[in-house]
Amino acid sequence: MVRYPSVSPLDSTVEGVRPDVSTAERDYELNHCPAGYLCVAAGQGDGRHTLFRLYYCGQRSIFNFLGAGAVTNNQTGSASARLKNQNGIVVSTIPADNKPYRIYWDAVWYIDPC
Repeated sequence: MVRYPSVSPLDSTVEGVRPDVSTAERDYELNHCPAGYLCVAAGQGDGRHTLFRLYYCGQRSIFNFLGAGAVTNNQTGSASARLKNQNGIVVSTIPADNKPYRIYWDAVWYIDPC
């Protein structure tokens, strides 16, 4: 069963979402995350992935992010991204070092890009 991950809010004028990408496309995008962005990948349950490019700071709710995924933080300066649980407690911090990090999404309910 396909489960399309989503992020809310998402500003479609600057940020983006790409569903149904292959593993090779996912890996390429995570390794080439544009400057100033937090790139996020979540599986769809069918062997394909949904990619998000987040630009703006502020807490986002995530939906249908299950199992393993990945995040690359290529924001400028030292803006660390924070992944939070259902109580808003930080469970992981992703430094702005432009490297992909494996994430286990089941404990994460919110993303705060910076």
